[in-house]
Amino acid sequence: MAVVVSPPPPKTDGKFDDWMYLFWKKVVSAVITVIGIPAGGSVGAVLRKIDGTDYNVEWGYPVLGYLATEGAGGVVYQSTSKSTSVTLDAKCGTIFMDGEALNDSTSVSFTMYNTYIEATDVIALTIRDGASFGSYLTQVEYTNTGQCSIALRNISGGTLSEYVQLNFAIIKAYNS
Repeated sequence: MAVVVSPPPPKTDGKFDDWMYLFWKKVVSAVITVIGIPAGGSVGAVLRKIDGTDYNVEWGYPVLGYLATEGAGGVVYQSTSKSTSVTLDAKCGTIFMDGEALNDSTSVSFTMYNTYIEATDVIALTIRDGASFGSYLTQVEYTNTGQCSIALRNISGGTLSEYVQLNFAIIKAYNS
C-alpha cells in the first residue's frame, strides 16, 4: 500500500487556503528530508532500495533481469565433454561448453543443476560466444526443481569443435 502525501493546490484569496497550502508544503518537505527521499527522478523512474538499510533508496528505472550489484551471476565450465552435467547455483550466468566435436545435424544434451530453478520457471538461453554465427540451435528441453536439461544442435553443415558459451537467466514463473 502506498501513501501519497501532496498538498492541495493554492488559492489566491490570501486566506485560510493559502495557509493550508503552505502548511502541507512544509509537511511534505519535512517528510522527504527525514526519510531521505532523494531529489530528482524523471518520468518512468522508480525509487528502489540500494541495500538492506531502511530508507536507503535511489532513483532508477525498472529492469527485467538481475542487477550486477545483486551478485546473481556465475560461470561454470564443462570438464570432459559437451554432454557433461554442470552445477551452478546462480540466477543467471554463463556455461562454457567443452570443445568436443559435434557432427552436423547432431544434438547433445546435458543437465544443469541449480538450486534456484523451480519446475514452473522459464530458462532464457542464448549463445554468447565461442560459436560460428548461425551454426547452432540451443534450447531448454525441460525444467524440474533444481535442474534443467539443455540441448545444443549443430546445423552448420559440417563437424565443429568449438567451445560454445551459453548465457542463461532464470525467469521466475508460477501457475497458481
